[in-house]
Amino acid sequence: MNDSGAFSMAEKYFQLTQNQECAESIAVWHYEDGSLAKARTWLDKSKTPSVRGSSLSILIEIQLGNFDAAKEQTKQLLEQSKQPSVKAVAAAVGQATQDEELLSKFGEGGEKDLIPVAPRLGKLQPLARTELADVRRAIRLRTNFQAEEALKRVAPILKQRPSHAFIQSMGADLERQTGMLKEAKSRLDRVRADDNSDYEFWLIDAAVHSEIHQSDRSRANELVQAEASIQKALLLNPDIAEGHQLRAVIYEQQGNVLKAGEHFRIASNITPKRKERVRLISESLRCMAVAGEVDRALDELDQLSSQYGNEYPEPRIESAIIAANAGKQSLFFRIFDGLDTESKNQVGKRVQNFPQREK
Repeated sequence: MNDSGAFSMAEKYFQLTQNQECAESIAVWHYEDGSLAKARTWLDKSKTPSVRGSSLSILIEIQLGNFDAAKEQTKQLLEQSKQPSVKAVAAAVGQATQDEELLSKFGEGGEKDLIPVAPRLGKLQPLARTELADVRRAIRLRTNFQAEEALKRVAPILKQRPSHAFIQSMGADLERQTGMLKEAKSRLDRVRADDNSDYEFWLIDAAVHSEIHQSDRSRANELVQAEASIQKALLLNPDIAEGHQLRAVIYEQQGNVLKAGEHFRIASNITPKRKERVRLISESLRCMAVAGEVDRALDELDQLSSQYGNEYPEPRIESAIIAANAGKQSLFFRIFDGLDTESKNQVGKRVQNFPQREK
């Protein structure tokens, strides 16, 4: 069903039933589509707004810049309900208006969904939601919740949009994060099409197939698909650090550590986060060492470590691992002994033949 069809059916349902939840649901759809005027029109059809409708009304006022109205409605809503979503709305109003009283009482808020689900939303399932609203909601759920919880919440959207490649890729990524690689692959295989121009779909597709190959090296076809997908992703968007990082990982799986190092370095030049930049540079130098330039890699890691001190341990972690693998026992322990406990644990997990101290 297309967007206009969904709204048309919903409106007919409301005309027949005058169902308040229906009116509020249509208002939510319009709000999520960015149409505040239509959202307000449908919200006004609800004669006695529920907590859901009142929450939406407040969010509309915030979007319109009517902060006094938003605060007054929030006060009234708090008298009506103290459920988590209401507290989250109060926190949002406090942040938007810099109201110290609301901020002190509700802080950042705990609930991610500011508009609660309708109590009998099951009755409205046949009405469908607009495609754009579902895309936005899937993105929001993926961003705001841990993968396992997000997957539960996005399940109805995945069921309703079985052929929507982007939405299905959101589900696949959540499945990947929870270790459900078989399910993620199956979901992506059903909607993969060569003419898909969404780089994030191909990025997720590459990640899923790369991880499947990492778990079972005999499945060479998975690496072939990962290679094809990461190429498409970077062709569509060459300026994303995550893409070049995954390109590096796939190159390593193919045994091309020099190319892997190049793409870790490219990713480090793109990412805006300093911690991530340091980690990616460290990864590129690890690849340099694997390729045979051990001393050069150790020298550059030492410079990197000196530059960032104890702020980021990644350069020293990689240095310790390289030293261990190269048989540089004294250097290894000099670096290792200066690491914190968590960093030592990381080194211990990654060094196959842990050096023995000289007696």
